[in-house]
Amino acid sequence: MTTTKEKQINRGSEWRKWDLHLHSPKTFLANEYSGCSVDDFVNEVVSKDIAAVGLTNYFHFADDELDDIRKKLEAKSIVVFPNLEFRTQPKNKDNEEMHTHIVFSDKIPKAKIEGFLGRLKMVDDKYCKDLTVEEIKTTSIAFDTLKSALEQDKEITHLEDYILVACPRGDGSYRPSNKDDGRGNNLAVVIDKKTDALFGKKEDVEFFLKTDRYDGAKQKPVFFCSDAHKKENIGTGFTWIKADVTFEGLKQTLYEPEERVKIQERNPGDSKTDRVIIDSVSYKHTSGSKSVVYFNRDLNSIIGVRGSGKSTLLKNLARKIDFTQFGAKDKKSP
Repeated sequence: MTTTKEKQINRGSEWRKWDLHLHSPKTFLANEYSGCSVDDFVNEVVSKDIAAVGLTNYFHFADDELDDIRKKLEAKSIVVFPNLEFRTQPKNKDNEEMHTHIVFSDKIPKAKIEGFLGRLKMVDDKYCKDLTVEEIKTTSIAFDTLKSALEQDKEITHLEDYILVACPRGDGSYRPSNKDDGRGNNLAVVIDKKTDALFGKKEDVEFFLKTDRYDGAKQKPVFFCSDAHKKENIGTGFTWIKADVTFEGLKQTLYEPEERVKIQERNPGDSKTDRVIIDSVSYKHTSGSKSVVYFNRDLNSIIGVRGSGKSTLLKNLARKIDFTQFGAKDKKSP
């Protein structure tokens, strides 16, 4: 298991567990966290070795949710992407309201999110930020209204502050295709075109990597998540993502979904063959202080100006790995 200290080390793009759809003990609907404190919730996330979470609530966050839970998760070196889940109109061909998520950057200020929600109106003409729990149970928003509001807002920017995620499974499920089966498929194609990624299952991956699912379709990542509403479900669903644990890393999955996103139990980076993996190299300075250089288990790039120590680093690595062979080759070097 990766320790909190190791999570703080920047090794670049590594395979890590992400759960981008995870409800907290402050979630408004279907809350089954009875007896589970915020600290219990945070400790459970840590115990499941999850590197990044989409902290999720419906329509808006509880008053202290981002201040309290996000800060406690971040204190444990877990990256938090605020995630708002919306019930959207029109309904699908099965007469179910579809669900759409806004996943915000981990760096977005709380005030920016609240400002947007204070400008966003539901179908009943009420502002999203002011919805009561009772109103959240029944309200919805037109998908086109949500999309237009995001595009026209001057305070938040697509791919800088947020991405939009659709849900092809569960309540409001959909499946776009080239077959024209009427309004249902037309709506599915529109939502697919206007969103960035999917919350789904492993069975959905192949379909959404196809570029012929309809004319002009692009490959999209599918993220498997726990959608946990109780402590026992935390860690039951996750996706392996090979990227920095940042919003920039999340965005990379939009461009390389096949290479950077895997839904499976085993870490895709675990090799079945025996090989030497260099974890880190430490240097002791003449002053007595020590510097540590950490390595990615796959590809590393050593960059520096002339005389910055690139060759010295490589020689020291070779010397440590096989001193005898290094000595024999070093004598032959000019």
